[in-house]
Amino acid sequence: MWKKVFIIFAIILGTQTCRQQEDSYSVYNDVLLDVIGTSRYHIPFNSIFQYDSIKQRELWNDYVYAKNRPIEKRRLFLEVFSSLEIHQSDIPNLTRLYGEIPSCDSVLVSKLVASSSKKEILDFKKMQPIGRYELYSSNQELDLRTYIKENNDKYVDVGFIAISKVVFTDNNDNGCFLYEMIDPGGHGYRPRLIFVEKGLSKWTVSKELGI
Repeated sequence: MWKKVFIIFAIILGTQTCRQQEDSYSVYNDVLLDVIGTSRYHIPFNSIFQYDSIKQRELWNDYVYAKNRPIEKRRLFLEVFSSLEIHQSDIPNLTRLYGEIPSCDSVLVSKLVASSSKKEILDFKKMQPIGRYELYSSNQELDLRTYIKENNDKYVDVGFIAISKVVFTDNNDNGCFLYEMIDPGGHGYRPRLIFVEKGLSKWTVSKELGI
């Protein structure tokens, strides 16, 4: 009897310990490839303009969708903003969501807003490569952008991302963070709230919401 009780207690304690160990990096490493996508594995759409107009018309429909373009053979470098903070200009947009989303999501968003006052630097040692994307910090001393430009036959800069710290529900089964992508040409996209949930073996994206 006592042996069974001890085993059950050990399982519960072990589960709680695992939950306590959940952090932003476990989420990033599981879901960021899904969030960013693999379209940048393919030759950029604008590369079609290196051809004459006749060839452009011939290839146009194939280039519209990334999956139809040739695979990019060069190494893909992705710049990551070094701070896990939320830009102050995004705070009003986040707070306006409180009354527009389910209460369970609203709790997470309010936690995210509250966490914005605590500046935290991204620990690149805890970050795994994101698929084929090789990460480098936005404050890296090496001027990697210039290096890539001078060696564009081997490397390509696929853009810049900024991510916030992940906030979790009390039971650590769900969480959310803010994500933003900027293309190499400076074209930005609306920041997105990424909601995640804990699966049997990894975190997965449950939904995305633009702000």
